Amino acid sequence: MIPTNSQNGAASAAAFRAVHTGAATQSSSDVNSSQLPSIFDILAQESLVTSLKPGLRSIFKFILLCYPRARHLRLVDKFFDEIYTLFNLMIESHYLKRYSGSFSENFYGMKRVLHGGSGKPFTTFRQRLRSLFFLVLLPYLSEKLDKFREKLANSSAQSRTWLSHLFLQIYPHVKTILMVIGLLFQVTYTFSYSPIPSPWLYMAGVRLERLTPDDIQAFEAVPLHLKKAGLLAKLWRIVLSTPSVLGRLSLMGLAKQLFTMDGRMSRAAGQQVAPQHPYKAVPESYVLQMDVGKCPLCYRLRENDTALSVSGYVFCYGCINQFVRREKKW
Repeated sequence: MIPTNSQNGAASAAAFRAVHTGAATQSSSDVNSSQLPSIFDILAQESLVTSLKPGLRSIFKFILLCYPRARHLRLVDKFFDEIYTLFNLMIESHYLKRYSGSFSENFYGMKRVLHGGSGKPFTTFRQRLRSLFFLVLLPYLSEKLDKFREKLANSSAQSRTWLSHLFLQIYPHVKTILMVIGLLFQVTYTFSYSPIPSPWLYMAGVRLERLTPDDIQAFEAVPLHLKKAGLLAKLWRIVLSTPSVLGRLSLMGLAKQLFTMDGRMSRAAGQQVAPQHPYKAVPESYVLQMDVGKCPLCYRLRENDTALSVSGYVFCYGCINQFVRREKKW
């Protein structure tokens, strides 16, 4: 009996469905959903990453306010981004090598495994180097580009080159596109359409899984924050989470300060009250020639810049602090 065209088409469709179903079953079996962290754990570890640096900066700023004349502290403040990046590089390299995950991922009980169905931990230096690029170098470059864009935006249009204008036009759109892509990755991960919650993890060739008891026992030394019992382990988790909490509080404090400053400026504009001239006012001709980096009180280069919201003048912290305490007024 010779098969008809309809029978051939039905057989081909059945074969395609069998192959497609088998491939889908094999692909889904490669990644066990119970091994994947929840989206809340993912967001928590990302929050720890983004708030850790602002928290450490707030602690350092407080120390700098206590010792405003310390030259070594001012040097650290000048190169804080680079010093933090080197420190972060050492920490992340250590955790990737010993625990197969970044510091924040290990803190929330996660590990990195190679994506592509194998699920094996990455062990080669090249694989760790790819993860280090997205963990350390990419955030550093992104922050530098943000500061560069802010500097260009505050500069005069006449002083900008055509490349500067092009950068100011393109960079915000690039950041928006990356944010949308990251959001799509998180949405697909939330609804179990993808085992990877971040485009940077995808480009690094890894995905996140939960640490199992066997993984923890295989560690040469179990991190203290992964130990469930013991007062010391609980205290250590509190210490590690303190910078991130301070980082969130500093962001909230900054938002409140900006809101308060805006309200004061609005009330001042409504009352039409001109701000007082600074102490030891100098002639207008001297003001026009004064370097913008000098303090209006001591006439020297400012140290630890401090601005008054009521006037907009920027002083040395030591100078304005002594002046306010002595004159009892702003």
